[in-house]
Amino acid sequence: MAVITSYETAASHFSSVRYKLKGKPLCSMGRLYKRYEPCSDVKLKRMGIEREYFDIHIHGQHLCSLTSDNVLTFVMPKNLVKHNAITLAVSLDNMVNVFWSRFATGRWKLWCYDPEDYSYNYNKMLDAPEYFEGIKFNLVTKECLNPQASDVGHVNVANRKVWWNAIRAWKRGVRVRAKMGMFSELVDKAVNEQQPSGPYVNFHGEKELDTLARCIKNNEHPTELFMMFIHSHLRRHMYAPQGDMKTMFVSQAIDTVCNEQSVELRRRFGVFDDV
Repeated sequence: MAVITSYETAASHFSSVRYKLKGKPLCSMGRLYKRYEPCSDVKLKRMGIEREYFDIHIHGQHLCSLTSDNVLTFVMPKNLVKHNAITLAVSLDNMVNVFWSRFATGRWKLWCYDPEDYSYNYNKMLDAPEYFEGIKFNLVTKECLNPQASDVGHVNVANRKVWWNAIRAWKRGVRVRAKMGMFSELVDKAVNEQQPSGPYVNFHGEKELDTLARCIKNNEHPTELFMMFIHSHLRRHMYAPQGDMKTMFVSQAIDTVCNEQSVELRRRFGVFDDV
């Protein structure tokens, strides 16, 4: 049963907070905070009247905000959602009356449920809107106020086969290089370069994704690309692998990026037709 099912229940839950700046716990992974902002209406703003918000944070990151009209707005970017997806799937429905479900790589669906009928309904998930930053729900009417069409189009079967063949051939080349032991030397080099002012690499930018897609398409394995994988993984995990773990470390780095950016990579292969 959700702790918050409306603005009124949020206010009631927050009323017993001990330290307002530290927020009120929501289950074991979330906290509820109260925030004030000037009203957008000029007259109310001049009168000093402020609008109240209740913010829900998970693991110290802002997930969503609830206003006095019972509208819950999700504000977490997708790149942060990926790192909190398991927490949301397990715990979100215990915080607010919203179910969270993954239905594809890097894609999730949300829908409100009736607090008196707390049950997961697979059919509702099929018709539920897909998550995007800014999606809004009315917790009382259980309606999504601004659903958007999916940014992933219909699948082009021919191009999907091209993608499958290309990624399999490219990863086969990665495994061959791993068996030859070429990754150990690259990891040592990256560790020596990994200083606070050293290279910072992530695969959320267009340039890095274009480079990776081109290498997969042409079955190329340049040393510079592997160094980008290693640097991105070192920044994420902040530890230097030793011995035989070096090869596993690079393989894990490659799998992590390819899985997280699967949709973007497939889009560059024309797998999705525009809707």
